[in-house]
Amino acid sequence: MRLLFQVTFAVATLLEIVLIAVLIRRSVRKTSPRRTVSGGEWLSAAGYFAGPMVIVQLLVHGWDTLHPTDIALFAATFGLVTAALTERLRPRHPTAALATLTLPAALGLLGGLVGPGL
Repeated sequence: MRLLFQVTFAVATLLEIVLIAVLIRRSVRKTSPRRTVSGGEWLSAAGYFAGPMVIVQLLVHGWDTLHPTDIALFAATFGLVTAALTERLRPRHPTAALATLTLPAALGLLGGLVGPGL
């Protein structure tokens, strides 16, 4: 499980780097009328990750294992990538766009089970 979580985090980090590059490119060229990421969706997706992770980690590993900086890092990364995916899917597949919000919750559960020392 630990390896699976680490791989998903590495993939999400790479996607986040690509997304940031796209955002910078669009802001320099000022060519995109479409939104790439909404701040509210980013925070919602981050919350969908952090909530299950904290609850599961407390239940499985105890209070002393919580590291707020790790949770914030994972939540920000998975939240940004999920928000971008949601924005990308929304015009053509609105139902699939809503379903993407289950991804950070599932990864939060996995992160909580994996526990400290990621």
